Amino acid sequence: MKVIAILIILILSINGENRLKEKIDENDGLLLLDRNNYDYAIAKYPKLIVLFTTYGCNLCLQLKSTFIELAKRLREYEIYVAEVIACENRALSIRMNSTSYPAAYMYNEGEKSVFPNDNDLELLFEYTLQHSYGLITQLDLQKDIDLFIKRSNIAVLSYFTINEIADIAIKMPQIKFGIINQKINPKIHQAFITNKALSKEIYFNGQLEEFYDFIDKNAYPLVFSLTEEEFKKVEAEEIPIIGMVLDPNQFNDYIQSYYEIVAQEFKGKLRFVLINTKNELTVRRFQYFVGQSLEYKRIYYYNLYTKYTVSLPYDEGSIPTFRKIVEQIQIYSESFWEGDGYVHDLIPLNYQIQINKNPNHIILFNEKNACDLCFGFNDIFNDLSIKYQHRNNLVFAKQNRSLKPIREIIVEEIPSVYIYLKQDGLVNLVIYKGELSEEAISQYIEEHIPFTKFQQGSFPQTSGNEIDNSNFDKLILNNEKPVLFLFYSPNCEHSKAANQLFEQINPLFENKVIFCRTDATKNQFEGFNMNSYPSIFFITPKGRQIIKYDSQQRSIEKLVEFINEQLHIKNNYETLINNGKVISVTSDTFQDIVIKSKQHVLVKFYAPWCGHCKNMAKEYEELAVLFRGNKDVLIADMDWTQHQVPTVSISGFPTMILFYKDGNSVEQIKYNKQRQAKQMKQFIEELMNQHDEL
Repeated sequence: MKVIAILIILILSINGENRLKEKIDENDGLLLLDRNNYDYAIAKYPKLIVLFTTYGCNLCLQLKSTFIELAKRLREYEIYVAEVIACENRALSIRMNSTSYPAAYMYNEGEKSVFPNDNDLELLFEYTLQHSYGLITQLDLQKDIDLFIKRSNIAVLSYFTINEIADIAIKMPQIKFGIINQKINPKIHQAFITNKALSKEIYFNGQLEEFYDFIDKNAYPLVFSLTEEEFKKVEAEEIPIIGMVLDPNQFNDYIQSYYEIVAQEFKGKLRFVLINTKNELTVRRFQYFVGQSLEYKRIYYYNLYTKYTVSLPYDEGSIPTFRKIVEQIQIYSESFWEGDGYVHDLIPLNYQIQINKNPNHIILFNEKNACDLCFGFNDIFNDLSIKYQHRNNLVFAKQNRSLKPIREIIVEEIPSVYIYLKQDGLVNLVIYKGELSEEAISQYIEEHIPFTKFQQGSFPQTSGNEIDNSNFDKLILNNEKPVLFLFYSPNCEHSKAANQLFEQINPLFENKVIFCRTDATKNQFEGFNMNSYPSIFFITPKGRQIIKYDSQQRSIEKLVEFINEQLHIKNNYETLINNGKVISVTSDTFQDIVIKSKQHVLVKFYAPWCGHCKNMAKEYEELAVLFRGNKDVLIADMDWTQHQVPTVSISGFPTMILFYKDGNSVEQIKYNKQRQAKQMKQFIEELMNQHDEL
C-alpha cells in the first residue's frame, strides 16, 4: 500500500509540474514567462519575442509600454510577445546570457536572435515582419502560405526547388522566397509575386533563367513608400530618387495619381517616392538620403552617386506641374562629365554638380553671341576636345554668356578659358592667360594637368591583371601576396571611376599588393558577396580571407586607408598605430586586433538599429581622438549583428568591454558607467594606473 501511495504522489507531482509548465498567464497582451514555462513557450509559439525587464528600471518601463502596443499589432500575424522579470528569474537570465536590462530576443522556430530594444513602434513592427523568415522558407500547408504572405511586404512563392532559386534569393535579400509543396497545393503557375503595395498577384510561367529579371521588374511598385525592402533596393541600385512630400491637410488621392503618371514617364531613369508625413519611417528614411528636414508640398531630388540634393516647391498638384519640375530636376541626374571628344554645355542648372562635385578637371570656354573671336576659337576648342578624348579625367565645356550666364562665374573678358583643377575634393580655378591657340593650350595641358592612361574602347585600362576562370586560382587563391580585386561592369560609370582609383594608387603599393580586376558581367566566382557594381575586395595571401571594401567611399584617401589597415592588421598586429579613429573589428580581424595586439583595446559591441548606440557614437569618436598617438590603447567597435566571437558574451547594446593585456593574458573588463568620452577615458587610465601600481 505504501508503494502504491508513493507512486500516486509521484504521478500527481509530475502532472502538477507539467500543468505548471504549460500554464502561461497574460497581462496587457504580454505572455508572462518564468523559469517553469520559458522552454514550453518557445516550443509552443514558433514566432516569439521575449523582453527581459527588472524592477526600478525606467527604461524598462518605457520599453514595456511600446512592447505592449507591439503585441497588440502582432497578434493577428500569430507572432507573440512575452515578458520575463529578470530579478525574479535570475537562473533563467543567466542561462539566456541576459545581464543588462532591458534586453529583447526573437525566437523563430526555436532559433534565438537579438531583437532591437528600441522605443520606435513602427520600426519594431516592420523589423519583426521582415525577420520572421529566412531567405527561403518551405511552405507545406495552406495556413503556412497565408501567414507567409501576410507577414511579408514582398513575397515570391514558387514551385522551384531551394537549390534552383538559392542564387536568386542571395542576390535579393530584401525579398522573402517561399517554396510551395506541390503535393498539398497543385501547381497552377510556376511562381507568383505578392506585394502589399500592389493590387493583385503577378504570375510567372517562364524558364528559371528568366526568373530573376521577372522578379526585379515586377516585385516593386512604381512609386515607393520606402518600406525596409524598398529602402534596401534604393541603396543597392543607386538610381537617383525623387520624393514628393504630401500636405496632410489636403485630399491627396488625385495628386498621387498624377504623380504616378509622371513616374511612369520617367521609369528606369528616376526612382519615385511618395512621402506621407504621417508615416515616420518613410520620413526618416528619406531624410537619411537628403540630409535635411522635409517641407510640405515640395519635391526633393537626391543623386546617390554624386550625393547632390535639390528641392523645388509645387503649388498645384497636376501632371504638367509635376512633369515640369521633374524635367528641371532631371539635369542633376546626369552622370559626371568625362573626356569623350565632346564639348559640354555648362548652364546654371548643372553648374554645381559639374564644377563643384565632378572630380574631373574642367576646361571652360566662355563665349558670347556676335563675338568674332569666339566664333574663330570655337573650332579650335572642338579640336582640342577630340584630341584629348583619350583622357577621361579632362572635360571640355563652354557657357554662352549671352543666353544663360552663370552668376557664380565672374568673367572679365570674352572669349576666355577657365580651368577648374580638382584635387582631394577641392576645386582650384586657374584663369588661362596664354595664347588662344591649339598649340599653346595643348602645351599647358601637358605641363599642368595630370594624365591617366586609358585603352581604346568604353572601359579604361588599368595596370592590374584581368581575371577570368583560367587564371583565377593562380592569381587570386594561390597568390603569395595580398590582392586588391575589382569587380566592374564595362558600361557602368561608377566602375570607370573605381578603375581610375586603381590606376592612381597602384604605384603606392608596388611590390606590396597585386591589383586585379574582372568583368563581373562575364565572370562569377564563389565566396564574393557582390550585389552591385563596382565591388572591391581585399584578399589576404593564399586567399585565406576576403574583406569587402565599402565601395561608397570613392576617394583615393579612403581606399588607401583601407589597404593600409588590411596590410597592417595582417602583417604586423603586435603594435597597431593609433590614428585617433575608431577601428571597425570583424569576426575575421578580432583575434589580430583585439587579442593578439599588445595594446589594451576598448571595444563597443553595437547593433545598427540600437538608439543608445547611435546616441553615443559622437562621444565614442571623440574618445578615439583623445587617445590619438597613444601606444598603449586602441578604441574599436564591432557590429554584433553581423560579427560574433565565442569568447565574448553580449546580452544588450551597447556593451563596452576593455580587453586589458597583462603579459600574455587578456582580461575582459566591462564598462557600465556614463557614456561620455571623458568618463570612458578616465576609466581606462585608472585601470592602467592600478595595474601599474601592482
